[in-house]
Amino acid sequence: MDRTKSQKNGRLDSQRLLLTGIAIASGLSAVTVFITLKMNAKDFEMAAVWVSGSIYNANWKYIISMLLWLLFTQPQTYQTYIAGSPSIHWNKVILKEQEDQYLANLSATQLNHKLLMTTTELEREHPSNMSENARELYERLALLPREKLHVDYYVFEGEGHVSVLPALVSSAVRFLRRT
Repeated sequence: MDRTKSQKNGRLDSQRLLLTGIAIASGLSAVTVFITLKMNAKDFEMAAVWVSGSIYNANWKYIISMLLWLLFTQPQTYQTYIAGSPSIHWNKVILKEQEDQYLANLSATQLNHKLLMTTTELEREHPSNMSENARELYERLALLPREKLHVDYYVFEGEGHVSVLPALVSSAVRFLRRT
């Protein structure tokens, strides 16, 4: 007869269930300690803050960069998205897979999305190629019917990673009012 560790004579034994839970939690805690010991100090500090449930000291890059992920994987969440520098850093392969999934489901949805993508002139030389990646993404998305996805792309001339924020906010407000 097959019995789990928390059963005794076919009945649930609360003491065994409790001890099994403690043993599993202790094992997972040991794995967590091992992983954190292997992390560099900066990553550990950020992980500790985020694991506690806080976004304190979070960089906007990490928060805003989720917008393209939301559009591609959870399209029913919002109708309008703004993905602007400094948030356009991504794993190109993963984002392309999510984009393909979004495009495959687009014809079946009744949603009409709006997307403003921006980058800056001074980020064109960034090692991540984020400006080029953003432009390529825009060119692919711009081929879609405008009634399904209205996408605009803008490069802020003379601006950089941080200096673009006021101009981006201003452009985003105009985009939101116009669409």
